[in-house]
Amino acid sequence: MQSDLLETIELIKQTPNDGLIREIYDSRLYQKVQQLLPGALTYNVNTDGAPMSKSSSRSFWPIQLHINELNPRVRFRNVILGGLFVTSKEPKPEFMKMYLSIFIDQAKDLMNNGVNFTHRLTGKKINYKFYCLLLCMDSVARPVVQFRVQFNGHYGCSWCYAYGFYDGSAMRYPMCRIDPK
Repeated sequence: MQSDLLETIELIKQTPNDGLIREIYDSRLYQKVQQLLPGALTYNVNTDGAPMSKSSSRSFWPIQLHINELNPRVRFRNVILGGLFVTSKEPKPEFMKMYLSIFIDQAKDLMNNGVNFTHRLTGKKINYKFYCLLLCMDSVARPVVQFRVQFNGHYGCSWCYAYGFYDGSAMRYPMCRIDPK
């Protein structure tokens, strides 16, 4: 995996930006991070609840990480498990805050101190610092993680504090020029 990582990092450096987005490292966000933090490794985080089995009332909530600088065929076969808990009910935001705070402390350590590697061929020591590029979750998990109201509640928009209203059976959020606080 080390050789794939080093090859992909070199490929990213050598690939000119033609404006097309084929991969995460073609995005403006990734390029901005690399501009500010040259040589940084980035990862994406996902968390979501999943049933233990079809007949079980228990579910598990993994924290999964993908290292963006790995080639996609390697990246998605080597998902890192950053945390896991099993529950018999939907977690409350207070619990999710505690659960994620442990992960966040470890993520800060990876960001500040990095991880030391020894290059297999050259013997050169390399320190890589890891930065979270994005968090991906569905509309059910997002409010639990954000400590917000569920997506179908009056203040359930994940991006603003607009008061929603019911239009038939659907919750609608008006477009506002200024975010109500």
